Amino acid sequence: MIVYETIVTEVWKRLTQIQGVNRTDRNPDTDPEATDCPYVALFELGEVTEGTQKRPGAKIYKKRMQIGVEAFVASSSAEAASRDLSNWLEKVKGALNSAISWPGGTSDLIEVEMTRVATLDAENHMKGRGVTYEIMYIENTGNH
Repeated sequence: MIVYETIVTEVWKRLTQIQGVNRTDRNPDTDPEATDCPYVALFELGEVTEGTQKRPGAKIYKKRMQIGVEAFVASSSAEAASRDLSNWLEKVKGALNSAISWPGGTSDLIEVEMTRVATLDAENHMKGRGVTYEIMYIENTGNH
């Protein structure tokens, strides 16, 4: 669980440092408002243990986790909203593009799914899109 939280913390840090972001949320239970945009949300979608190995004094787990990232913009017109969302999503994806590092390992976030564009507030031309990422990692529970 230590590696999982380290990875989530690194992703969260990268999202909060995107130039121009107005609001970020981690595992929100409500939709953003137009005044929150440009907006980014991080969703922890869980982890699965793919396999284990036993070594003297240690158990090593091969794990796979998924995170979801949602990006929203509010624009001046419907035409601008599509362009603005595309630009904002590229900026968000760029912040996550480099490898995630933690003590003892590095792994890339791999984009595995993208949602359809959602319109939350037609009056404010607010659109968003979600991206699901997967990351594989090793967790060693042995004594160091």
